[in-house]
Amino acid sequence: EAPLELLADMMGSGNNSLFYKNFVKTEKAIQAGVNYESSELSGEFQIAVFAYPSMRFADLPKDFNETEKKIHQTIDEFETSGMTDEALQRSKAKLESGIVDGIETTFGKASYIANWQLYAGRTFNLTDELDRYNKVTKEDIQRVFTKYIKGKYAAIVNVYPKDPESKDSVKSVNPYANMKPTDDAEFANLKYVKAKDNFDRKKRPTASAPKAPVVPETYTATFKNGIKLIGTQYKQVPSVVLLLKIDGGNMINAQDPKRCGLAELTAAMLNEGSKNYTTEQLSAELDKLGSSIDFSADLMSSTITVRTLRKNLDATLKLLEEKLLSPRFDAEDFKRVKKQYVEMLADERKQADPTATKLFNSVLYGPNILGSYVSDKNVRKFTLEDVKAYYTQNYSPKVTKMVVVGDVSQADLLPKLSFLEKWNSKDVTIPVVAPTFASQPTTIYLAHRENAAQSVVVIGHGAMPYDATGDYFRSNLMNFPLGGAFSSRLNLNIRETKGWTYGIRSGFDGNKITGDFSISTSVKRAATDSSIAEIMKIFADYKANGITADELSFTKNSILNGEALKYESPFQKANYLARIINYDLPADFSQQQNKILKDLSVEEVNALARKNLHPENAVIMVVGNKYVLKDKLEKLGYGKVKEISLD
Repeated sequence: EAPLELLADMMGSGNNSLFYKNFVKTEKAIQAGVNYESSELSGEFQIAVFAYPSMRFADLPKDFNETEKKIHQTIDEFETSGMTDEALQRSKAKLESGIVDGIETTFGKASYIANWQLYAGRTFNLTDELDRYNKVTKEDIQRVFTKYIKGKYAAIVNVYPKDPESKDSVKSVNPYANMKPTDDAEFANLKYVKAKDNFDRKKRPTASAPKAPVVPETYTATFKNGIKLIGTQYKQVPSVVLLLKIDGGNMINAQDPKRCGLAELTAAMLNEGSKNYTTEQLSAELDKLGSSIDFSADLMSSTITVRTLRKNLDATLKLLEEKLLSPRFDAEDFKRVKKQYVEMLADERKQADPTATKLFNSVLYGPNILGSYVSDKNVRKFTLEDVKAYYTQNYSPKVTKMVVVGDVSQADLLPKLSFLEKWNSKDVTIPVVAPTFASQPTTIYLAHRENAAQSVVVIGHGAMPYDATGDYFRSNLMNFPLGGAFSSRLNLNIRETKGWTYGIRSGFDGNKITGDFSISTSVKRAATDSSIAEIMKIFADYKANGITADELSFTKNSILNGEALKYESPFQKANYLARIINYDLPADFSQQQNKILKDLSVEEVNALARKNLHPENAVIMVVGNKYVLKDKLEKLGYGKVKEISLD
């Protein structure tokens, strides 16, 4: 298993793998990767290539044949040039970091202990787990490559887009359909051994008293150029997590919502090369360290996430300095990254879930930045100069907050971060946008998806921005028995009783500027109208009649018992500290929240429901087949259904 896992990583993981170079770098595919998954009795070695779609359906068979041919050529090339000592060491370093990450939480530790006991028949030992990979040689890689991959049979699946001129919705060819399977000899003597219990399965376990979470002790610092830092030392695992939050994101372009997406494209380019390293060279250096540096962006901010083993912190911070302060902004990288981003967004247009979310926000907030979404049409217009300008004007230490959690003290850490003082500070103006919600009676909006077997439904309305101890926090407590738990009213009715969905949830979501309340689910197409009618009935009843004493007791026990698991791993702690520094919260805000929860009364919950739930002024967004649904939806009594689509 260990050499197969390393083999898969060497072949198809990261920017230095042959599958990346031969498919993604050459713009033959959006993504390409290799993965190995093992089970108790067998394993599966999978190569997946997501090629750019052909513009002509007649060319699809040819395209698939060329892709398959290139896959086989890449496999052959790996045998001759990809099986190097350097590639093997990079993969070992990445897996070591993955194993350390895996034992950060109680659940992760339990998984390792259980698997070692089940498969190896003995107690888990971290050194032994690492040795399974560290002892793998290049000869082991060659052995499993020859035994399982080279020249071997494979199940080859080609997934076609639907030809609009074809009457067939599915094209499936199985050349082995008439073949009779035979039992493998190695499974002949297996027999099931039933486990013996030492407890009574008829007795339902009861939860013990909630254990209060341990809030980390923190330190703070402010750099001369304006960066604000909060951190905590965490010694349980030998790793470090850094988060840098740069305020702005797409809000920078609030006056021109059509530039929504430039923040994300800029972040994507910062994931490429620097002035001194190509993309592949940076990726190779990070892989050797088992570290990662990822740039991302959203509506409110751009984020840099750094994860590393403690022993590799210095070398990883050197690479962070390269990526943050000296980006390459290469024209060829931009061409490829933009093409990938455009194709990803074009694919999202075909998917019901992201479509429903984008359209719900668009209707709720109207034609401003809060209701805007990133579209492939807009991204096509961005130039490399736009990206450079966004970076130059808006990446500034003055609007940056930093979080550090891990096996490093404040005294050791701060000198290592001195390179950030080189980051030139500049003023950044982030427009202030006041949210305005559409004030109208509950209305149904319908976006068409041809042949949709399910309908995605999002129901909601405007609400309050985030707060830690006020109406926002208390309203999410109020929502818990409505749609915040598996045994909530919505889920027990729509899923368990009616069988119309796999799951349904509701909740309040907020940031510094605004917030909303939403109920979201995917339901059987034939039950779309019935589901909406039932959801709205439960929604209105909860507002009118409120919570029961039993539901409130369940809410308190569930949330309090789950609280201690929210701050286990370094990454969880980092997000906790990020919330403190982002919203200027007291370090003990979680204890304040627990006290609010313990003191919460039925009367207070019901008052919050009456104040902050508005089924009478809701947006009902449905993504599904309009030819089947429209007439049924109009009979629900919410007036004429408004058809809508992504631009």
